[in-house]
Amino acid sequence: MAQWNQQRMFVSAGVVVIAVGILMVGIFVPGNRKAATPGDDIQDPRGGERSTGTAMSLHAAAALGDTDSLRDALAADERIDAMYAGDDPAMSQMTPIMLAAQGGHAETVQAIIDQGAQLDTARAGGMTALMFAAQSGSGDTLMAMLNAGASRDIKTERGRGTLFFAAQGGDARCVEILLESGQDANAADAGGVAPLMVAAEAARTDAVLVLLDAGADPFATDALGKTALDRVDGRTDADSQSVFGILRDATRP
Repeated sequence: MAQWNQQRMFVSAGVVVIAVGILMVGIFVPGNRKAATPGDDIQDPRGGERSTGTAMSLHAAAALGDTDSLRDALAADERIDAMYAGDDPAMSQMTPIMLAAQGGHAETVQAIIDQGAQLDTARAGGMTALMFAAQSGSGDTLMAMLNAGASRDIKTERGRGTLFFAAQGGDARCVEILLESGQDANAADAGGVAPLMVAAEAARTDAVLVLLDAGADPFATDALGKTALDRVDGRTDADSQSVFGILRDATRP
């Protein structure tokens, strides 16, 4: 019996040694990952390329609204107005303030403004940070941009001003802010499309109501002869039906 117990002890000890060896191999064999350490590649949260290291890139920090990481990136000599140069086409030609505004990150936008960022830079197509802020649905972000002096008068290549993007985003406060700042509720783009049509097509009930209250013309037509009502006619989702009902009432004799 004593001999059998001694053999069992030898077998158990051997199993422990083998298990420890496997664990050590798992840690040190190339290709097995540990927790990230300085110098490791880490993925950009927005899907683009990241510089090496655990520090977050300026553009990723702006997109996420991570103000502390943004300040760290600036301390590492990243430029506040640098255009994104990674592989994510959604972020192409976007500056940090555009990305922060797009996400509706008012605190981060203000931090970027405080660093002296250019406010009216436009990406391809003509969208500015103010337009992204209007579309985000964050009234605080929009106000931060306006209070800093962002231009209300810039239009995209299609002739769309900032109010179009607030209408598309659908936030009533953003639409009201821009109307109170002097934006024209009936301004049309190069194709005759007006903000009310944009809000209707996006099924933004609150924006439609605010625009109508501000005098937006529900009878206006675009270059193809379509009204705001035409854009939701026949759609069956609840939001579109709500907008349809509002516009139908607005166009009744």
